[in-house]
Amino acid sequence: MSEPTIYVAMSGGVDSSVAAALLVEQGYRCEGATLKIFDDRSQSTEKSRGFSEPIRDARAICDKLNIPHHTIDVVDFFREKVIAQFVNEYLNGRTPNPCVECNRYVKFGYLMEKLPAVGGDRIATGHYIRVGKRGSRFALRRGVDRAKDQSYFLWRLTQEQLKRALFPLGETSKSETRSLARELGFSVAEKQESQEICFISDNNYAGFVRRKAGNMPKPGRILDMDGNVLGEHKGIAYYTVGQRRGLGLSMPRPVYVARIDAKQNAIIVSENESLFHKCLRAHHVVWSGMDSLHQPINATAQIRYRHQAQPGRLFFYPDSTVEFCFETPQRAITPGQSVVFYDDSGWIIAGGVIESVF
Repeated sequence: MSEPTIYVAMSGGVDSSVAAALLVEQGYRCEGATLKIFDDRSQSTEKSRGFSEPIRDARAICDKLNIPHHTIDVVDFFREKVIAQFVNEYLNGRTPNPCVECNRYVKFGYLMEKLPAVGGDRIATGHYIRVGKRGSRFALRRGVDRAKDQSYFLWRLTQEQLKRALFPLGETSKSETRSLARELGFSVAEKQESQEICFISDNNYAGFVRRKAGNMPKPGRILDMDGNVLGEHKGIAYYTVGQRRGLGLSMPRPVYVARIDAKQNAIIVSENESLFHKCLRAHHVVWSGMDSLHQPINATAQIRYRHQAQPGRLFFYPDSTVEFCFETPQRAITPGQSVVFYDDSGWIIAGGVIESVF
């Protein structure tokens, strides 16, 4: 039986570079793969450079490790599965997680489907997360480095994807990763991480949505919780739940976006106290550590990447949605964002997309 070939998804950063190095050191037969998600001919100089630099860095690391490197063009697929969904969600008053969709469809979807054609068996990435068996099922578990844990972005992976996934950095801290990169003489050892969505270099989400949608988001009314008109907004794509800046209102006390009503093209604002809710409903649920829920259980729920997961009770409904009620109300629970449920040991129970709050 031939030795399996591991395709390492390489972004040109320190994490995926060290992940590849660890697998090579462990004796795996590896090949690097960098996904081309931008058409550099249609991008600005800055974005074009942002496209070419990761490929150049990833190729240099592969040369140093003496393993093959491949550039895989997923421009059209990425546009269809990630960018289109991102734009549509904002136009409908929701705040999406494009990284979740990219992992689901592109890094582990598209790339994994291509493995048989290129002679690959498994996929590895530089995510700080662990994968293991829980009974008969594969499940994800938080990485040892809790400050860098990326399990929140991977909850949508299927059982087949988890079965063929490797995460070499799951037991490693970020500081250890950089130290290993220095020892190996990697040019990317001190490379800084991107803190923005990869396809929006200026962090102007609304401007991006406007360009991709082909029209300006329509202005509409800003209402208080009683339906009184307070002013006019620029278009719902410019706002998200919890936002204070950019409302253009002169009020005696600070107000924040409490809700976005896409059907009425309205922004509903309130004082901070009204942003707290105890329960949420989620759909598009993917079960990780169990195949379903037969009775309510205690769990913790994380509603944003930097949110500290909080305890509560998880309920399952016949329509395949779930409800989670926190022990204490949480601020700015946002429809469109992911919610991930964990047990006390950091194993993912399930994840879903927030549909409503109450």
